[in-house]
Amino acid sequence: MADTEYDLGHGVLRLVFPKGDCEKVNLAHWAGDAPVIEAELRNNHREGNTDIRVPVRVNNRSLVAVMDTGAPFTALKLRSARRAGVTDEMLTPVGRVGGAGEGRVQSWRASIAAFEFGGEKISNNEFQVDDTDHFEQDMLIGLDYFLSHRIYVSRLQRKVYATWNGGPVFARGNAVGAYDERYAARPADLADDAEALARRGEARAAKGDAAGALADLNRAIELAPNAAINRLARARVLLEQRERDKAAPDLDEALRLQPSLHEARALRVGLRLRADDKAGAQADLQVLDEALPASSHLREIMADQYTVLGMVPQALRQWDLWVASHGSDAHLAQVLNSRCWLRARLKLDLPLALQDCRMAVRLDGQEASYRDSLGWVQLQAGDLSAAVKAFDEALALRPVAFSHYGRALARQRQGDATAARRDLAAAREQQPEIDARARREGLPVADDAPPP
Repeated sequence: MADTEYDLGHGVLRLVFPKGDCEKVNLAHWAGDAPVIEAELRNNHREGNTDIRVPVRVNNRSLVAVMDTGAPFTALKLRSARRAGVTDEMLTPVGRVGGAGEGRVQSWRASIAAFEFGGEKISNNEFQVDDTDHFEQDMLIGLDYFLSHRIYVSRLQRKVYATWNGGPVFARGNAVGAYDERYAARPADLADDAEALARRGEARAAKGDAAGALADLNRAIELAPNAAINRLARARVLLEQRERDKAAPDLDEALRLQPSLHEARALRVGLRLRADDKAGAQADLQVLDEALPASSHLREIMADQYTVLGMVPQALRQWDLWVASHGSDAHLAQVLNSRCWLRARLKLDLPLALQDCRMAVRLDGQEASYRDSLGWVQLQAGDLSAAVKAFDEALALRPVAFSHYGRALARQRQGDATAARRDLAAAREQQPEIDARARREGLPVADDAPPP
């Protein structure tokens, strides 16, 4: 329908409708004397595809990338990284990562000697490498790149224009030392524009520039002290910096100015729980429960908060509402596991707990904690052979103390004292206080556990 200008470094996205003879015009209208990155757009409109597909070079190997604001970090497919000369020895494991409804995949970091896009050359950066087929092209150019550039996507010309904002290009690694500073477009003067400062402050926060974000948000709040959303934005940055005492007044003031700012209230619940203000946390949760739509994403957080308060029916209700409307959410397996674990701990509605844990394992069979929860449900239900099998599978993925402990209990009840002692020794070596922790969680404890 339109061209798109991504000025995310300043918190702005613009839809542009060119008029007149624009087929040969340089559409990076803001660039001034700065060099402009230009690349052809590879998507085929006749197939109904509107992805921003562009040619890139990684370590001198030609690849095709999709520019995707939904990807937090620029990432290479594993097989494309290997085509670009990345060997297994160059990969540093970072665990497993997830996307929007795509499950979780194994991920690594790798040093990339050279990245080229539209004339822009960046040396010695670190990219995420994912073992995935969830995206069709060789790599995703993610939000980190969008935040460090101003980008214009011309559907009319089938081209992408961009200029560099200055600073690191990617979220991981620092490319400034290998970058010509003349490529940076002149920054806008935002000295007295509260809304623009606030947008740029949130963009800087997204890039991990906490000092720059606070400078912008402090000035925005000076200029517009009654803008509740800016107080919330500053509180988020302060919480990321673990400055809870400074964040709390911002959340209080944001809610005084705008009581319907639900994100601020959910954050304040967390702070009140940390301060052991259970009455205040419960009051905020009640306001949220009455005000939010049933499908709100905040209900996932509220369920965890009700669990901390020991309010089991309320926690289960929040999860029930969330699951009913988030059937394709990337957090679904995690939420099902949390609901299963709460019921397992309390020996409550074990058939429902079993359904949740089995579904979580089906959604993500490589997550050890889901198999561990399944084992505890089966142990609580007295299905000892199934419990041992689930703990075996959990421990094969990750040797966690609680899985050893659960398997020890199952083996004690099966009469296999020797194997039970081995598991108990392993569990207690990893976590010396595990008997007391199991008792606090409401779980059964080993026959030889010290008294409470």
